[in-house]
Amino acid sequence: MVGETDFQWSPPMNDLPVKPPLYDVVTEIDAINDDRKNRIVSMIYGNQHIDHEGKYLDRFGTSHQLSKIHFTHLVIDGVSGAETKIAGVDSVSFDTPVQVYLEDDQGMMTGMNDAKNEITSEWRMGIILKDESGQGWFCGYDNIPQDRTTTAADAPILLKISLKVPEMVARSYGDISDSLPIEGEFHITSGETAVVSSIPWMSTYASTDPENQATPEHIKYREEERAVVAQILERIATLENDAAIEADI
Repeated sequence: MVGETDFQWSPPMNDLPVKPPLYDVVTEIDAINDDRKNRIVSMIYGNQHIDHEGKYLDRFGTSHQLSKIHFTHLVIDGVSGAETKIAGVDSVSFDTPVQVYLEDDQGMMTGMNDAKNEITSEWRMGIILKDESGQGWFCGYDNIPQDRTTTAADAPILLKISLKVPEMVARSYGDISDSLPIEGEFHITSGETAVVSSIPWMSTYASTDPENQATPEHIKYREEERAVVAQILERIATLENDAAIEADI
């Protein structure tokens, strides 16, 4: 793990091959291999210093597109916000803490702590599924319900989402559309097209896999989950029908 409490990421749900870092990580530190570079990128993304498109705002509100990450002991004069408490990587300790700079596509440097994601996301808990047309939907909550341990079909939030997840999410979870329905915690962007920008955790839901129905109790749970999915799909059909009628008026 990189650093102390600076690093946030979710263990992969699927056993996916390790890929080169999504962004170029520039460093003079020999211990930083590709695996650790991936974790540095995940730290910066997980702490919301960049969004799922690699965009960020500096402390003046100016928009930037990430090109490179500098993970270094060097201090760049005139650039604030790069100081961290990262004093080592795994078993390797550093004599001095690391500075982290974000370099945009114009070569401008911003200290990591002075950068925040441009496209914001909201925390959600619930179910992601798709309707008969293949359109993705989220049904759930913006807080943890006190009276439930799972998602209700009449949960207050029901919205369309894109099932195409950002590369950062796909690297850990693959193509989520192959696993639907799923239940879990998600960060979902606002705006015209809602995108699942990160997944703290997720699990299968309403599974028909025999391994998930090994006992009478499991069978009962899966039947209840499939009933919830059917009710959500009924809500979606009603919502779409009402929207079509309104459009014709």
